[in-house]
Amino acid sequence: MTRIAELDFSHSVVTFDDPEHPSGLGIPTTQPLQGDPFEAFARLGPDRYAWLTATAVWGENEHPWALVRRYDVDGDSDAHVPSRLPDPRLRLSGEIVVTDDLEAGRAARSPGSAPRRPRRVQTRAWTEDDARPFDVVVTDGIADADPATLVVLAGGGIPSGAAFLTEAGLAGRLAQSEENLTVDITPRGEVVPPPASWWQRRALARLPRRIVVAGTARPDTSGSAHV
Repeated sequence: MTRIAELDFSHSVVTFDDPEHPSGLGIPTTQPLQGDPFEAFARLGPDRYAWLTATAVWGENEHPWALVRRYDVDGDSDAHVPSRLPDPRLRLSGEIVVTDDLEAGRAARSPGSAPRRPRRVQTRAWTEDDARPFDVVVTDGIADADPATLVVLAGGGIPSGAAFLTEAGLAGRLAQSEENLTVDITPRGEVVPPPASWWQRRALARLPRRIVVAGTARPDTSGSAHV
């Protein structure tokens, strides 16, 4: 068995979210920050390891950035890549923003140029003709006009992991309201590919085009994690 501590941490990412290193902190990783999704084991210090998995990836000044969920893990644990979450080896410890280059990150974070962290909320939703609720995660885009992404976690007769595009700023609205919001949703192409057969067309036609999403009205704590 290969231990996580024995892996090759020859790549790295940079975060500016550690209060003790506001000018940037390099984190050795097993994979580079390239493309979407980004997933890697990371070495945070002597005998400190984590699993990083991105919930949003975007470009800023020709460099990739990612909002990364961090799970602490014992370095003596088996080094196999998690096939699904939750994984008993992992302990969720928060979210951080990372990029691939220290100097490029510092330049991008100069006054007026810092990349915006997408607001993200987990809540409940249901279709207009079926009041049974199901779990969803809503993540706003980088720019104000970018559509939000809604991902189904479980239930409601919709496949878990199905992703939809919806109105811009929806996560922010949900976080500031206790009301239920009715929104239009469009299947995201890379998750729901164009149908190639009649049964795929039928399945796609049965996906909802409008759902009701519950407001959360709770503080956004996504930036509270320390490295």
